[in-house]
Amino acid sequence: MEKFKYITYREKRNSYQIKINIKTKNGMQSVVRTAKTLANALKIRTEMMKLYKLDTKLLLSVDKALKNKTDTENVLNDLLVDALKNWYTIYKKSYLEIQSQRKYETLLFKVIAPIFQTFKVKQITQDIIQSYVNSLYKRNLSTSYIRSIIKLLKQFYATVDGMKNPCNNIIYKKDIRKPKVVLTSSEKNKLLLYVKDHKPEYYFLYYLYFATGCRCGELLGLTWSNVNFADNAIHIEQTLIYNHNTKQHELKDYPKNKSSIRDIFLSPKCMFYLHYIKNQYKSNELVFCKNNGRPYSLRQVSSNFTLCAKLAGINKHVVLHSTRHYFATQLINNDVSIPVIQSLGGWNTPNTLMNVYAHSNVLKERQAMKKVVFNEL
Repeated sequence: MEKFKYITYREKRNSYQIKINIKTKNGMQSVVRTAKTLANALKIRTEMMKLYKLDTKLLLSVDKALKNKTDTENVLNDLLVDALKNWYTIYKKSYLEIQSQRKYETLLFKVIAPIFQTFKVKQITQDIIQSYVNSLYKRNLSTSYIRSIIKLLKQFYATVDGMKNPCNNIIYKKDIRKPKVVLTSSEKNKLLLYVKDHKPEYYFLYYLYFATGCRCGELLGLTWSNVNFADNAIHIEQTLIYNHNTKQHELKDYPKNKSSIRDIFLSPKCMFYLHYIKNQYKSNELVFCKNNGRPYSLRQVSSNFTLCAKLAGINKHVVLHSTRHYFATQLINNDVSIPVIQSLGGWNTPNTLMNVYAHSNVLKERQAMKKVVFNEL
């Protein structure tokens, strides 16, 4: 049976499914339609492409490539590296964010390709994949990172007919997660004091990271149109990203995930600083930027934070993201519920929060032991 982009034949239902993934402000969303015949499916696909302003010219080359690949034996005899590149270009790349494209391409062409460059698709077995996983562990890579590599291979082999997926039933080590680095209040104050004295241009920005738990790009992408002076709040929706293709920073209209879109209420002190900045730099669209209105470098803001922590005498591996862990820890220690914290910080799942919570719980257990048990000795 010939294959066509976005169209899948559902044998049990005796119908064709047309599925297109589109980018929205809330992230990627799937739009699905069905048809009884292939002719109708192709017609619906064209209508959907026009409706969502997708490039219909791309279909001609993609359909041709897919048609050529219906010969299973051809696919199996391809070099794995060539087949992976073809699969990535057709099935993955156009649906990925720019940052995700870079991640996928690093895994495919810098991690996987050098090892399997002489292998054909059909030569890869479960034993080979397991041996590959074992070799990755010898390089001290984490289980979560290794899983991401094999997951990519597994997705590819799921599209290959005529052989079992060699990435099934792979054995991994249990990933022992290290506790998140969490700063104490005194360490936070020590860091901010150093910044105020030595890097005053970053002081309020870093202060606000601690006060809001925002991600790096969320505050650097904050515009004055999303500052509500009437309600003392900022609206998080846009985010600043670095486009590795254009080598430029740019604003993305939607954040990391749907949960990231939120309003954050600020203290009178924060609002006073924001009023001051707005009066000083009225012509700038971004709240935090250079004097000429151009955005700060994401890397520079992050690296300066780590350097300031080190120079301030904080003997921990501190990164800008540590401010999110500090934010969560302070709320947890004040008995704010996990769902509320998740909403305030824009976490999509509570997994990270539970990891921070475990660390916070250890501190509470120690304090309880000191109060109750140690006093009896």
